[in-house]
Amino acid sequence: MISLQTGKPLDIYLPNIYRYMDKQFIDLFFEKGILRLSSFKKFKEYLDEIRGDKNEGNGSVTGTTDKSGFQFHVMSNVGSDAYILCGSIIDSDSIRKTFETDTCFRIVKPLDFSVAVSNAILGFKQSFQGFCNYREHRMIKKLIPGMDINDFTGPEGTIIIGGQKGIERTDQILGNGIDLMFLKEKKYQDQCEYRFVWTINSQFYSMSDFIDIECKEAVQFCERVEQD
Repeated sequence: MISLQTGKPLDIYLPNIYRYMDKQFIDLFFEKGILRLSSFKKFKEYLDEIRGDKNEGNGSVTGTTDKSGFQFHVMSNVGSDAYILCGSIIDSDSIRKTFETDTCFRIVKPLDFSVAVSNAILGFKQSFQGFCNYREHRMIKKLIPGMDINDFTGPEGTIIIGGQKGIERTDQILGNGIDLMFLKEKKYQDQCEYRFVWTINSQFYSMSDFIDIECKEAVQFCERVEQD
């Protein structure tokens, strides 16, 4: 539960997150705090579509305006500096079968868990977490107030690639990339995915396809899920 003071109290209730893994790795986490974090690059390498998604981090964002109807389309690939842990908001036998495991553990305090994990990541910069956004296609639209074709053209009316105003508008459209990091196609929606993302300072620290962290601090925010 997140409590905020906004004139009147505002409470935000977060769900329990279920992480499906083989029992040996769950035991390793609860006994030693060892947990594997993956990457979008690693997701793309899996041959099966259950664990893998060759389009992770890829997508397009269309900036639209409320005035002229002008649109600007941006294709991007984000998350190259991010480690990810995926879970589900439901405890489901169907998902167990999908991931070919009969075990999972429950993250009961997602915010505290994320903070604890961030403390164990070398070069940690920023974290995100939330529900995945399922779309028929990997496309998102954003309203960019005041955007105009003149933002992308020169005095003669020719299109300018890399102009200052155009760069600013492109940054507005893409933002910090979070929209694409949580974007998935509808064929995956039965997984009801809740995703943790931790980015690193890639200027000083190199990315790996995955890392195994030791984070005993995170264990206190999780519970084993006992099967009947």
